[in-house]
Amino acid sequence: MAITKEDVERAREYPARRFAFRGDKNSEKRKPKHLQGYPHGIIQLPFGGEIFRESPLNLQHSQTDRLHSEGVWQHFQSAEERSNADEWCDQCGDMVFLYDCLDASVALGYTFQREEDRRTRTETGSLEHSAKHRRCSNSIDQIAAHMADVVTNFQPYNQAELICSVPARRGKDFHLPAELAVMIAVRVKLPDITADFSFAEDKPSLKDLKVDEKWDALAGVEFLTPDNTATLQGKSIILVDDKYQSGITLQFVASRLLEKGASKVFGLCAVKTWRDDDNTS
Repeated sequence: MAITKEDVERAREYPARRFAFRGDKNSEKRKPKHLQGYPHGIIQLPFGGEIFRESPLNLQHSQTDRLHSEGVWQHFQSAEERSNADEWCDQCGDMVFLYDCLDASVALGYTFQREEDRRTRTETGSLEHSAKHRRCSNSIDQIAAHMADVVTNFQPYNQAELICSVPARRGKDFHLPAELAVMIAVRVKLPDITADFSFAEDKPSLKDLKVDEKWDALAGVEFLTPDNTATLQGKSIILVDDKYQSGITLQFVASRLLEKGASKVFGLCAVKTWRDDDNTS
């Protein structure tokens, strides 16, 4: 499997880039619900993926969702099936499921929530802000613990063999993704290979670039890796980042890990930004 700029651009055109069972205006639509003609109810999602394959959900491709070509659904055959699905969705909590080119991508929650006519930070958003901008050790630990729970309790994450964070810019003395990766690795007892990868040149700042410019900016920067790159051959890797904005950086780094022999890459982020169309104009 490879990830190209064209793949990423196609993924960006999909009408549903993320969803959650709690925390956004569409959450209630994603949970199991009643529908006339289905006595035990149904569940409808705009896309599926590996993270649902070992869940209690037995999702099938939807033939009636005209908006979402990868939409999936299930009608429950019994009250027990419905109850198991309800419990699993509750277990997901604030988790945001992300549509991109990785084998799976999730964030622990959104950065913000809407309260009446204003936006406030979610609990996870507050932790991420405190961890990143104040270097609060307690906040970092709480995020890492929550991420470790995802790795432990959800497939395919609990089948991964390695942990790695997105590389930092050169000269950066604090890089939250790397801090999280090492703490997750200790908790779940997996090797952290973050130190094996760094950018060969100074990574450009992507903050003010349009989405379609970000991949090209990163493409000019190659990874500097040690001689033990062969350890990636056939390995599945959890790739950690603090904030999922456009998803370009995560997908670019994943593309390089796959080129170096990794078999699968699962994205794990602390927060998803409120909007999907960051920096498009």
